[in-house]
Amino acid sequence: MKKIISFVLAAAMLISLGITAFAADIEAADGFASGEVTATYVPSTSVGGTVFSVDVTWTNLQFTYNEGSEPTWDAEQHKYVGDTVAPSWAESAEQITVTNHSNTNIVATASYEAETGFEAVTMKFDVAPLVPSAALDGAAHSAYINVTPEGDLPETATTATKIGTITVTIEEYETPSIDEMRTDLNSAALFAQNNKDSLGMTNTDYNAVQDANTVGNQYASGNATAERVTLEWFNVKNIMAKYGA
Repeated sequence: MKKIISFVLAAAMLISLGITAFAADIEAADGFASGEVTATYVPSTSVGGTVFSVDVTWTNLQFTYNEGSEPTWDAEQHKYVGDTVAPSWAESAEQITVTNHSNTNIVATASYEAETGFEAVTMKFDVAPLVPSAALDGAAHSAYINVTPEGDLPETATTATKIGTITVTIEEYETPSIDEMRTDLNSAALFAQNNKDSLGMTNTDYNAVQDANTVGNQYASGNATAERVTLEWFNVKNIMAKYGA
């Protein structure tokens, strides 16, 4: 109703303030007069709506592949010396960071495309997809993707060589209701409790899941806000994704 009233008032003002005057003479009892009504829509200069602002940063994403080795023959001792070492990738801590400054929740998905000649190498992402929550509590929120190479690197790459490209795709994420999130938190807590050892879950991640469920329970008694539950839900979702749960 408010929009209708505003439009009617605007139309009345437009008619009363118009520079050009129109008139009609009615000379019969059933006569009538008509006139065209015009209006102009002036769009707002403020942006409003959904604003996407996401930072994607990464470490150097450089990896080292060790060829491995075989035992060598010692002619004086008449035996092989040393152990067999299988080819392997050196341990690394390469990581992609996704920071959400938007007023909406997002989902970030990482993918990898190998360069020609290096198709034997793939990249493993520990979280897929990744879900950083909106910055509605006055702070940006970050989530992380650990990157690990797999497969065999050709021996031609004796210097730092481009072997592929990682792409991070950002999309808007539709958040479930608070009740659904609380149910998810409870289910995750029970699942972690029953499968902590088989999942190889760290104590830090396990405690974070249990604490998040506590926050979900506190919401029912008014001791936790919906924003807090949402943040905990996003955190737990990313934690469980690391363990394929």
